[in-house]
Parts: sequence; C-alpha cells; structure tokens
Amino acid sequence: MIGNAPRLKRFAVALLLFFAFPGAWMIHRLSQANISICFFRTITGRPGPFGGLTRALAHAVRGQLSTAFAFHPFWWLAGLAAVGLGSVYFFDAAKGTNHSARITRVWQVHTRYCILVLIAIAVLSLVWHQFVPIPATD
Repeated sequence: MIGNAPRLKRFAVALLLFFAFPGAWMIHRLSQANISICFFRTITGRPGPFGGLTRALAHAVRGQLSTAFAFHPFWWLAGLAAVGLGSVYFFDAAKGTNHSARITRVWQVHTRYCILVLIAIAVLSLVWHQFVPIPATD
C-alpha cells in the first residue's frame, strides 16, 4: 500500500493523461485561430516527428478516424498510451496499490529498447510526412 501523497500524485497524473483527448480538441480550437503551439514547426518551418498529433487526437475525439490518420499515422499509439497509463495510475490512486512501479521497472530495465522504439516512431513519422503532408486546413 502507498500513502496519501503518492496516491494524490498518481491521481493527478491520471487526470492529465485522461485529459489528452479533450485537451487536444481544445488546443486544436486555438490552432484554428492561427495560434501556433508547435515550437519545432515555428522555428524550422517543417513538421516535426510529432507534427499533427494534436490535431489527429482532436479528430479522433470527433470520430473522424481517417482524418486523424492523415494528420499523424501513430495517433492511436499516443491515445492507447494515454488511456493505458492513465488507467494504471488511476487504479493505483483509487486502490492504494503500486502497479505503476512495474512500468518504471520495465522502463529502467528496457530503457534502450524503449528509446529505440520511440526513435523508430519519430523517424517513421518524419518519413510519413515526407510522402503524406499534414493537411494545411481541416
């Protein structure tokens, strides 16, 4: 069992992760008002490895899955990670368990593999955007 302070932290993390989809929708509304939130694109003028991910999540919220894939091919991985990790942290906060420590151990033991997977996703996203550009407007 974990104490109250770690439970509150896990609850806060769970809320942030669960807020990924509605947060993306709200940020998408800002981007429609020509307010840029992407520092990489603002500096380089090119989409980064996660370019279009926020808009993809925003379209997924509205059920427009084909448009979500047009904005980012791996939006579903980000959504799955947010919901999965959010569920683990929420369960830990509610029950006082420490299942999230397993995630930390996996990351510590397999850090190289996790980083390689993240790099592979980033590279594949950049290649994807070379052939399928992010739609300018939606």
